[in-house]
Amino acid sequence: MNEYGSKAAEAFKTGRETVADTLDDAGSRLEETARAGDTASEAVRYMADKARTAARYVRDYDASEMTGSVKSFVNAHPVPTIVGAVVLGFLVGRAAARG
Repeated sequence: MNEYGSKAAEAFKTGRETVADTLDDAGSRLEETARAGDTASEAVRYMADKARTAARYVRDYDASEMTGSVKSFVNAHPVPTIVGAVVLGFLVGRAAARG
């Protein structure tokens, strides 16, 4: 691997850890909110669990494995993927137009 490839791999690894740490932190904060007894505590617990699961996934898989997982999901569920992409594009467009 050349120098640029090594730098890119290291940057990806660092970014991956940052994302995983952020997801873990979000999961912990959501769990604290759920313990506070809010009316939506079950939904908050669910979101906390999903954030922690996402953090584990980001830590456990490298870029090529993540890409493979995304490709498999898209191939297995094309319609929800397209709908999700359209909704995400719409939301990003609205956010960009406001900002």
